Amino acid sequence: MFYFSRVFERCGTHPDANATAAYIEHDNGNDTRAAEYMEKSLTGAYSDVRFDFLMMIKPDAKPLADPDKVNMGKEEYFIPNGLAPAPNCTNWNSCEKVTTQQNVVNNRINAAAMKNGDIVLANTLQKILEDPVENANFQSGKGWTPGPFAKKADYLISQLGTLYLTPRQEYGIQMFESIARATELAQQKVTALELEFQPRYKACEGVGGNCSANVTYQYCLRRMALDNEHFLNLSNIAQNYETAWYAKDVKHYNDMVFLRPFVVPNERVRMADDATFANALLNDIRTFTLSTCNPAGKPQCIPPPPPETGQDSNPFFKDGKCLIDVKIPFIVGSMSLNCESFSIEGGEGVTFRYEKNFQSKETTLAVGVGVTADIPGIDAGASVEVGVKFDANNQPIDLIGSAQAGIGLTGMSSPVVAVGASVGINSSFTPSFTAFGR
Repeated sequence: MFYFSRVFERCGTHPDANATAAYIEHDNGNDTRAAEYMEKSLTGAYSDVRFDFLMMIKPDAKPLADPDKVNMGKEEYFIPNGLAPAPNCTNWNSCEKVTTQQNVVNNRINAAAMKNGDIVLANTLQKILEDPVENANFQSGKGWTPGPFAKKADYLISQLGTLYLTPRQEYGIQMFESIARATELAQQKVTALELEFQPRYKACEGVGGNCSANVTYQYCLRRMALDNEHFLNLSNIAQNYETAWYAKDVKHYNDMVFLRPFVVPNERVRMADDATFANALLNDIRTFTLSTCNPAGKPQCIPPPPPETGQDSNPFFKDGKCLIDVKIPFIVGSMSLNCESFSIEGGEGVTFRYEKNFQSKETTLAVGVGVTADIPGIDAGASVEVGVKFDANNQPIDLIGSAQAGIGLTGMSSPVVAVGASVGINSSFTPSFTAFGR
């Protein structure tokens, strides 16, 4: 080793020098150093003898090549030909377009997978041996002998597969945990939204108009916003997944297609292997699409129609809040104005009355005669009124007649006897009689 140290100063990567150093270290009982030298030797030039020696002293030896840095084959066997992962759904607005693109990609994947599946079935060992020539070759070993680099290729297939599959599975577990957390959070938000709107729906019970429709519309908008948020979260997870593994997936299966011919003894077996690798890659491409949306389930947030104006012709109070309630007394008569009606009445002896109801749009116009008499100790009054009621189109709909008389004692706040009656042509006769006294 003293002399070899001088050799390594000039050619430390030479395969033969490292192999010789490995044998010397092994003879000296230092298999750890022997394995290091033999790995350097095999990296420079492969030999089955030296490979067997390495496996003998270090069965768990690392791969002789870094799968992320070394391209096993100079050729790319998997060419996308436009078959890229389908886009993810990010919101309901783009749902129809994205779903169409996803269906196109899925149909192409399904067609290719079916074709590859047929190749695998047609080239199983049982199918191959049904051919008399192939059967004879198999029995004699002709054409079924692995190539000279079969040991190294088989070792690399095993080791590269471990280096590829282990971290990919770990990433997959973390990714699906992220999906589960995002889905749980989305469901919690939906539950909170439903609890928030329950009292709103309750408040609309027995309420006419568009109360319930308005609540439903507001709920739909809020629910759609929550759905869009969840779609975007899933899309971001999927994008990170694709960025981390799509290129590595393609490279791994390219390496497998390059290495398998050194191991398989038959061309038809190689075809079945290649088709299997192709389907594995197609399945990986399919998994990069995590966020999907069904257009049939898209919320239809339709604004409710404007509230029925019905009898309400008041243009000043569209929100239903009336800020006017005025009554102005005159010397003889008064004027009243609020959001339901406007009226004027007055007169001494000969009276008149005008009233306009904004809700029913009906108008009442009436005239009458009022009589008062001054009798010591007794208050007496009588009035007679006739009038016409008009509908919203100013067409007469009723003739009004009313009479009222009251007799009271001076100093009492209410009449002792009060009799009144009103009658209309279309309305019913309504008498009233109230008596107070001892």
